[in-house]
Amino acid sequence: MLVCEGKADKFAYQPAVSTCYGAAREAYGFLGATEKLGISYHGGGHKVDWPALLDFADWQLAGKTKPANRSFDLPPALPADAPRYFDWAAPRKEGRQP
Repeated sequence: MLVCEGKADKFAYQPAVSTCYGAAREAYGFLGATEKLGISYHGGGHKVDWPALLDFADWQLAGKTKPANRSFDLPPALPADAPRYFDWAAPRKEGRQP
């Protein structure tokens, strides 16, 4: 799953987006599949970033190398260790790290 967000999107509330992404990351971590979840920010407004989406699909579905110029994670302005706005964590499976 790739979440595409525009930095100038007037319809998306960025704290909510990063919170949902953090919660999804917990669930994907429980499944051992955090690399299957990504987020991409583009400079525009409310639109799909097709190049990012296609790069992510090529990486995840076609077995191509992850593009060196893409992060697919929260940018420094929205750090992954930001305060959590959900009060749960996925249970830990024996022998598996999130």
